[in-house]
Amino acid sequence: MLLYLKLLGGFKMLLRYILLFGYLIFFNVSIYASSLIIKDAYINPTPNGAKNGVAFMKIFNNSPEDIVITNLKSNISRKTELHTHNMLNGIMRMHKLSRLTIKKKSIVELKSMSYHIMFIGLKKSLKKEDIVKLKLILSSKEEIDIKIPVKSIKHKHKKHNKHISH
Repeated sequence: MLLYLKLLGGFKMLLRYILLFGYLIFFNVSIYASSLIIKDAYINPTPNGAKNGVAFMKIFNNSPEDIVITNLKSNISRKTELHTHNMLNGIMRMHKLSRLTIKKKSIVELKSMSYHIMFIGLKKSLKKEDIVKLKLILSSKEEIDIKIPVKSIKHKHKKHNKHISH
């Protein structure tokens, strides 16, 4: 009987450790997802009939791990994609990214002529004061829902004579 009670006590202790371990894994996932902070997000208004729109923002990663955005979803367009610009043979070209890594304890700025989010095949024009829902899907399978206001922001570009190709 004494052996039985010792085994039962050991089993209860093991069960506590398993539950604690499961809790810690869940807690770490929550910290990971909540460590991604979106600031200064906006989408430029589009003229009537525009087929595409663009979003900009600052993404802060406060976690001790890199965070990777692997996909985007929005119901305002046929496709929602991460894009960037690269110079190739004197021509600035825009292209789709399969992922965007935000290094641990760092900031990535999505801005004009750099990283940005493209809404391709808009279902309607985007007007000032509209709010667009966007879902960021991470490599961890976490999904982060954000709301982005549509507003006019003037961009300051350095004057250049480079061609831009999409």
